[in-house]
Amino acid sequence: MSEWREVALGEVLTLQRGFDITKREQRPGRVPVVSSSGVSSFHDEFKVESPGVVIGRKGSLGTVYYVTEPFWPHDTTLWVRDFQGNDVRYCALLLDTLNLEELDAGSANPTLNRNHVHTLPVAIPGVAEQRRIVAEQLRGDKAFFAISTEELISSDESYQVEFKSTARWNLREDRKDKRMEDAVVKTIAGMLNTDGGTLVIGVGDDGSVMGLEHDFDLVKPKNADGLVNWLTTHLLNSFTHTQAMRTRARIELLRGRHVCRVDVAGSSAPVFARMSDGQEVFWIRMNNSTRELPEREVEAYANEHWSRP
Repeated sequence: MSEWREVALGEVLTLQRGFDITKREQRPGRVPVVSSSGVSSFHDEFKVESPGVVIGRKGSLGTVYYVTEPFWPHDTTLWVRDFQGNDVRYCALLLDTLNLEELDAGSANPTLNRNHVHTLPVAIPGVAEQRRIVAEQLRGDKAFFAISTEELISSDESYQVEFKSTARWNLREDRKDKRMEDAVVKTIAGMLNTDGGTLVIGVGDDGSVMGLEHDFDLVKPKNADGLVNWLTTHLLNSFTHTQAMRTRARIELLRGRHVCRVDVAGSSAPVFARMSDGQEVFWIRMNNSTRELPEREVEAYANEHWSRP
């Protein structure tokens, strides 16, 4: 068994502020510019080799991104400049457990100060144990963000993975549709009430990447930040703040198109979702779908599910 050390986070990894770049300065390319809400645009030059880890510094505070290709970390982020010999994915897992959003050092706009983050006390094992923990987590349900989206969509939908073509636009009827918005809430609520999971928006049932262009047209600004902001507000209107905070949304580029990935941690208490018609519904995941649990069964389910060790 590897010996664990109690140290400051700054002795495990070194964070650096991202690099400012305006839309006007960006040139056509395939290099992702990673902002606090995920991949927000693309450029023809990278600043950091992959794999890398980025966390939100402004806006989506403390959100962790594991990046698998050379990238440009935006000024709204902090990125890990030096892993100090530690496993990269383990560092991503570690950062995700620290509730970094609670270190807000800003006023009107939430801001994360790397000097404050570096002082956080953490316990860390040797590299061999780090890799064992990462392998174990990737086989379980606690680290979906550390599994690439490409890996997730290469398999079928499952108990903990679901795909949605859009978040707001009905492709069949060619119009905005609240039923699409409800479908997103329904899936996330089901995951909250079971064991968590990942929803990928912009991907068809067959795993084909369809993109988010229709949804971008329905938000302001019409880009990745606009969609993540809309989704955050939508979830806050559907759940309590505490419940909504158990979700992490980010935009990624897959096969030349944008997708929105939402990682959901299982809730520690029952969650009723407020739907667009005002009803509050208790959803659960069953196999590869989300089903409404009859009201008469909710208490029994809650007693069994949340009493598990």
